[in-house]
Amino acid sequence: MENIVLLALTTAVSKLSESAIKDAYESIKKLILKKVKGKDKESVENAIRNVEEKPSSDGRKKVLQEELETLNLHNDQKIKEAALRLYQLCNISQDLKVSVTQTSGDYSVTTGINNGNMDVKIEK
Repeated sequence: MENIVLLALTTAVSKLSESAIKDAYESIKKLILKKVKGKDKESVENAIRNVEEKPSSDGRKKVLQEELETLNLHNDQKIKEAALRLYQLCNISQDLKVSVTQTSGDYSVTTGINNGNMDVKIEK
């Protein structure tokens, strides 16, 4: 599955005129930038800004993906949850299915969006 954080950010960029999406987008950006410091923060900020300026650029998306993955931000649970909410807002009227699974010890938790509904499944 594609990186949900990257998918949410790049999907939202073209819909920032909608206030709910803009608010959720700004919220996830702040959350991401709060997790990084110094030079890393500047690199992530630049990668996000570059995607905002040219959202159709696969090269710019790839750089953002690399920054997210290098800093392991795409695996941060709070960021993933915010990304799922943002992605759901962007695709509220479309048929979609997105899920994220987190494993800890003997348990795994899958959080997902299926046709506009949020699903949570806990397995041992």
